[in-house]
Amino acid sequence: MTLDELMTEWKEDAQIDHTSLGMESLKIPKLHSKYLKFYYEERRRLKALEFQSKDLYLAKHEYYNGKMSEEELNERGWEPFQKILLKAESEMYVQSDEDIISVNIKIVNQKEKMSLLEEVIKNLNQRNFQIKNAIDYLKFTGGEI
Repeated sequence: MTLDELMTEWKEDAQIDHTSLGMESLKIPKLHSKYLKFYYEERRRLKALEFQSKDLYLAKHEYYNGKMSEEELNERGWEPFQKILLKAESEMYVQSDEDIISVNIKIVNQKEKMSLLEEVIKNLNQRNFQIKNAIDYLKFTGGEI
């Protein structure tokens, strides 16, 4: 699920029907379960990306230092690296590698999704208070104290 899809989903679910506050209160556990499921799915994806990043980082480090075997190069579909680099230079090459950058972008996007889902869950945990405040406001404006 993309960040935009999550935001669209939350935009719809965040709406509280002020004419049916009791039913809205009963929907909280269902919404909480829905977004908690999303959260754990996205957290699993983040962990997988982090492991993929570590594996790729090691492979690229070996690649740029000329320590990768012909068999490993063929498995990954990489051409042999032709330059001989100093140790300090190899780190710069690894950090600027397109594959490394691509995985890092995926990790950043995944963390953004996690952050959004954490905020949604916090909001859902406070929804009872929001509904209670709406009921109190309706009582107050209706003349009840």
